[in-house]
Amino acid sequence: ADVSTLSAAATLSGHAAAVHGLAWSDAGGGNGALFSGSWDGTVRQWDAGAGALITHAAVGYAVSTASARDACDGEVPPLLAFGGARGAWGIWDPRMAPVSLSASAPSAASRLKTTGTAHASWVRRLAFQPNGECLVASASLDGSVCIWDLRGLDVPLHTLHGIKPKSKTKNLTKDAAPPALGLAWLGSEAVAAAYANGEIYAFPVTSY
Repeated sequence: ADVSTLSAAATLSGHAAAVHGLAWSDAGGGNGALFSGSWDGTVRQWDAGAGALITHAAVGYAVSTASARDACDGEVPPLLAFGGARGAWGIWDPRMAPVSLSASAPSAASRLKTTGTAHASWVRRLAFQPNGECLVASASLDGSVCIWDLRGLDVPLHTLHGIKPKSKTKNLTKDAAPPALGLAWLGSEAVAAAYANGEIYAFPVTSY
């Protein structure tokens, strides 16, 4: 069978380092929003059709993952969750400056807000609860998975540290928690997390 070759309809340029996170949201009406996060320490919102930058923000650390919230009604803004180095992650509403969460000390310049030691290593994945609801899941290379409530981001609602199966992964000790590499919500009441040892765990989640 013939295989067609597609050409890029637009090229989005502006990041100064590798882009590790891309996310699309249909929230906010119009044509939706395309977001990107880069190791240059910025998150950006694009008009993909026009190939143009809409707005951007500096977050103060390398960004390795991004997730956007889907719309549940016409009034939901296109929120972006971004995360990366130092166990840091944050929420960005493009209409205002980013509010970042980090295990490091607060910084007025980057608007970082401490969250203690929720994650001790890179944040590898983030996922919004479906249907525009209020929870966000985060997964880290330290093996932990956290559930956060957007209405109160000081501490996680749940922290899932107890996964310590016998490791099949090189360079991990027998009892080490394997890195958490993937996340997927199973509807609105459970989340699945994928680990470097080849196993997937499903956790029930409640908002209260």
